[in-house]
Amino acid sequence: MPLDALDPGPDGTYPHFPRDAQGRPVWSDSPTGLPVINDGAPMPRGVQPMRDPRHPGRLLAVDETPRHPNGEPINPPVIHPETAHAT
Repeated sequence: MPLDALDPGPDGTYPHFPRDAQGRPVWSDSPTGLPVINDGAPMPRGVQPMRDPRHPGRLLAVDETPRHPNGEPINPPVIHPETAHAT
């Protein structure tokens, strides 16, 4: 079964969220050039332009920021490598 980066896990640490070698969440605020870090791409966030499929030539503003059901942005904590647990 695939692992969901936005699953908070039993302790709320989002254990499958993309992180760098220091355990910090990795975000991309750019729609292009997403580098691969630790075998995964950074999580996109922010408002990105997207072509409107119904109206050629028109751009839409799409907010890609992952959010909780109450609308607040998801902000995974840092998981320090020395304290990380196997999931």
